[in-house]
Amino acid sequence: MTEHQWLEGTDPDPLLDHLEQARRVPWTPAGRRKLRLFACACCRRIWHLLEEEDRQAVGLSERFADGRASRAELEEAHVPTNRWALERGVLFGRVLCAHEAARLTVLPTAVRLLARGAARMAALAVLVQLPAPMRGNWWGPGPDPRAALNAAERRAQADLLRHLFGNPFCPAALPFGCKARAATLARAIDEERRFEDMPVLADALEDAGCIDEAILSHCRDGGEHVRGCWLLDLLLDRS
Repeated sequence: MTEHQWLEGTDPDPLLDHLEQARRVPWTPAGRRKLRLFACACCRRIWHLLEEEDRQAVGLSERFADGRASRAELEEAHVPTNRWALERGVLFGRVLCAHEAARLTVLPTAVRLLARGAARMAALAVLVQLPAPMRGNWWGPGPDPRAALNAAERRAQADLLRHLFGNPFCPAALPFGCKARAATLARAIDEERRFEDMPVLADALEDAGCIDEAILSHCRDGGEHVRGCWLLDLLLDRS
């Protein structure tokens, strides 16, 4: 994969392939953490479809990624989808797909599989929101609405990977002193999910002497921010 393909890719699978084949990031504790947080971020994109227990599972997985929950808690929280569906009488549909995405995040092992699986189930949960006649073969006029929805969701997931891993071809570096002056704000944004304050963080970094356009634009571009953001991790010495 080239740097251009990484920056412009619209499907998360080739990006995940590159990370795995490069054997640099996902095989480290930091990489496994980010893959788990990627799975959680995919679930947060379908937050409105998740039941309360699913949301709790996603939150637990995020806490585990940051060392604030135990493996035993993950194992206790994991409920196989078939058992969950049988107990509730839920047929295949967006609720079941959303539940499966959330349940995958609390698997205690195999973060590569849970990252891909949660992403695919989250995308499927989006697709099955279409009216029933549109879920099968598309014979109507114009483009297939399923293809457009799937492409949009997969593009958003690719953006999430870039948000979490940054640009592996050109890792960012902060000028001396920036971390000390911006770490408190970065920690508050991360712990309290105050991602709307990212432009404020850009101002603080600029005041501290940062002129790196990739760093400043990352804070100010208005894109989706999630826990595990490469810049917040850099400021908090997590990467």
